[in-house]
Amino acid sequence: MSRLREILLVEAHPPAKFSSVNLTDYAHNSGVKIITDERCTGYESRAHPERPARIAKSLEKLRAQKELPVSWAEPLPVEDEIILRAHSKAHLARLAQPEDFDGDTPAYPNIAEHARRSVGGALAALEAARKGESAFSLMRPPGHHATRDRAMGFCYLNSIAIAVLQALTQGGKNIAVSWPRHWRISKPPNRT
Repeated sequence: MSRLREILLVEAHPPAKFSSVNLTDYAHNSGVKIITDERCTGYESRAHPERPARIAKSLEKLRAQKELPVSWAEPLPVEDEIILRAHSKAHLARLAQPEDFDGDTPAYPNIAEHARRSVGGALAALEAARKGESAFSLMRPPGHHATRDRAMGFCYLNSIAIAVLQALTQGGKNIAVSWPRHWRISKPPNRT
């Protein structure tokens, strides 16, 4: 935890401004709010790469460390209206059906509730960030591959898109962008 990485803050209004912010000093002074719900470790498939241990071991390490002040919070409840900004009604209904979405995205029991809590974690992190707090949502399933009409890549709801759309409805002007190192349906921005 002593080497927190820098993040890239992107000004959403033209002209776009980029600035790098070192979070190490900020986080050490104010701590980090971790949003989690251990029920997200309650489903798994032995051969599946996205496993509960990712969360359980992270929680264990965070609780054991003394270097960084940590406060704990639970995900917010999420209404359908908020989810439907990023997803179709058909997709939301499909989450309740007991049929796998694809080879990477099985239909676990209660996966719709787990995915909803994961979205709630992203929204709780957004709420904390808007108050000036440093926050991190430590939840599963992850939520950045799901499209408007399809669960995929271990992701059932796109918690990132939902949180960004929520920020925009609340007058947000700045967003933090995280580009995964893998690309399934899109490619990274042109960095020339």
